[in-house]
Amino acid sequence: MLDSVGAKAMEQFVADAQATAKTVTSPAGKPIARRFDFNYASAVSATVYSQFDRHQIVSMLRLGLTSFYVHLERKKAIYGFDPVRALDLLEPSIDTLTDSEFHQSIVDLIARTRDRHLIFYGRAPIGMSAVLPFIIERCWQGQDAQYVVTKIASGFAPKKLQAGALVTHWNGIPIERFLMLNANVFDGGNQAASLARSIAFLTHRPLAEFAAPMEEWVDLWFTLGGSAYEERFVWQGFDASGTPVTPSLGRNRTGY
Repeated sequence: MLDSVGAKAMEQFVADAQATAKTVTSPAGKPIARRFDFNYASAVSATVYSQFDRHQIVSMLRLGLTSFYVHLERKKAIYGFDPVRALDLLEPSIDTLTDSEFHQSIVDLIARTRDRHLIFYGRAPIGMSAVLPFIIERCWQGQDAQYVVTKIASGFAPKKLQAGALVTHWNGIPIERFLMLNANVFDGGNQAASLARSIAFLTHRPLAEFAAPMEEWVDLWFTLGGSAYEERFVWQGFDASGTPVTPSLGRNRTGY
């Protein structure tokens, strides 16, 4: 349960989101989500964990790992990381961490356990995601991996970026290098799975399950028609909490 400070922060975040919200519709014209300006500071302040919540999360996670998680010893042997010991080291300091630091610590611990069946859904405002208005996917040209913009969000008109652009750098970091670094945030069961998750969630970050993006904007370097371009994009908020996660027919909102 949120205390008065947390409730006030949540109310402020919701008010900010509603003030800039734009409806996203399905191909049939039905409203399915809202897109709004993403205020990083406001989102962090609205991600609130009381002291009771923090201790309960640590306690329940320890119980799950020690009493029900049958792969614990195997994962420790493969990856050299002991999540139970990490919880023991985290617990004495959890009352002194900021809410975002606590959230990040738990997300990192889950990711380093390297098991997609071990999932943490933390506290994030209105089931929100941080998104960029395009999708990047990986393909191959011979033996070389390439990262291609495959879709531009409906209603968004970038200056230069188009579907088919080949992405070379993300904030000055070669895109493949950035994806490998970013993979540490995600919870794939091995290196290949973590990289696949890094690509899948590169421009769409559910904040309850993962941490907020490290950067408030992205400078994208890409080539299109043989010419090189650079364009800046700001993270946006995306609220799909009103959309059924598993519709009766077809894919759910994450595409699976």
